[in-house]
Amino acid sequence: MRLKRLVTGVVSVGMLGFAPLAVSAPAHADGLTFTPVITWDIHRMGSPYTGAAVAGQPYYVSGKITDASGVETPGASIARLQFRPNGSTTWRTLAIDSSPGYLFFDEDLRMTTRGTFRVQFDGYTAQSAWDDSFLPGTSMKAVAVMRKVTTRNPRGTLVTGKVAPSYQRKKLVFQRKQGGRWRKYTALRTSSTGTFRIKFPAPRRGRWYWRMLVAGDAQYVGSVVKLGYTYRTRPTHGRTSIGR
Repeated sequence: MRLKRLVTGVVSVGMLGFAPLAVSAPAHADGLTFTPVITWDIHRMGSPYTGAAVAGQPYYVSGKITDASGVETPGASIARLQFRPNGSTTWRTLAIDSSPGYLFFDEDLRMTTRGTFRVQFDGYTAQSAWDDSFLPGTSMKAVAVMRKVTTRNPRGTLVTGKVAPSYQRKKLVFQRKQGGRWRKYTALRTSSTGTFRIKFPAPRRGRWYWRMLVAGDAQYVGSVVKLGYTYRTRPTHGRTSIGR
């Protein structure tokens, strides 16, 4: 009887040892169809890195396409980076990625006007019983773009510059900071090529700060451009300069 009970105990322990292998389940069941989760970002090259972008500013796009868990990715398929300007109904393809599990678009891309970007994914059909399928999907993002403003200070308090694109014979407003508030100093129109020039006065003592307002429209957002400050380097002779 002692021998019988001992053998029974050994057999019971052995069966318990194998039990976890019998009930373990696979981590993923193949042959499923997922709704894609498309995550992506626009990365600007050069300032400004936040807020509105500048016309002509280079950028690239990176991201990924996964299932809801963020684990599964599609096989070979097509994803397109597209852009639609404000006021248009037409989408223009800027770049194509043929391995969209990990998105990357960098084909000499530059900001143009205000509008909407979208990543359009064609979907993916499983190629075997061990593979998964993905439905088509789209993800969109609006982008604000302002005109590019270049300025120079060739001498004294003279400031010259250019606003582009499409800012010919349009209004610029110049403001001076007084008592902690910005007040209008003057306004002028750009030339037929979008250029401007203005000479600022300087105080006998201290500094006057200046900025310029560029109007927005349907294609570009308005912008505020800091122009620096004026001051007298030799108060007795009235010599003036502009600082940044």
